[in-house]
Amino acid sequence: MAFSLQFELNPNDKRKFLTACDRLMANIPHASRKINQDSAYALQQNLISNISSQKFSYPAHNERYSEWKQQYGKGKGKSDFWNLYGDLLKAIQVKIVQWKDQSEFFVGIPPKIQDSGGKSWFGVGEKGATKEILSYALIMEKGGQNGKQPPRPLFEPTEGEFGASDRRSRIANQGLIRILQSWR
Repeated sequence: MAFSLQFELNPNDKRKFLTACDRLMANIPHASRKINQDSAYALQQNLISNISSQKFSYPAHNERYSEWKQQYGKGKGKSDFWNLYGDLLKAIQVKIVQWKDQSEFFVGIPPKIQDSGGKSWFGVGEKGATKEILSYALIMEKGGQNGKQPPRPLFEPTEGEFGASDRRSRIANQGLIRILQSWR
């Protein structure tokens, strides 16, 4: 069963209706960007919180590394996973990156950021050279190529947890409310 509905608006109401539609459509990209921005900063906070609270904790690779970490780690880095001197924790950033024809928010560790040095892959020696933080974060997240270092994920489970969270839903709902408020 098909039917057709037609109606006419007086010119003044039609102009108001079209102006409101234009305002609504113009607000969608701004509100969408704000949702993405708020989500990115919230995810950054969750990552930092999950490291600080040791939500995803893993045993030391071996006893030698555990002892080395106790001796040379700073503060909580003596025992905390994903935290030796705090370099990785401080490196987690929100950045705007160009992707195809638009800019997107990136949460993570940008390339080329060096740590403060002094770390040991094998739990030997007092000092190590500075390293790119992203390189060892990837090994920790995905595991070593040689299979000697198992994956110890932090970023993926935190992202999944955040995506399913009430906080993410609240951010999205606030964005929708901002869009709807432009209708008047």
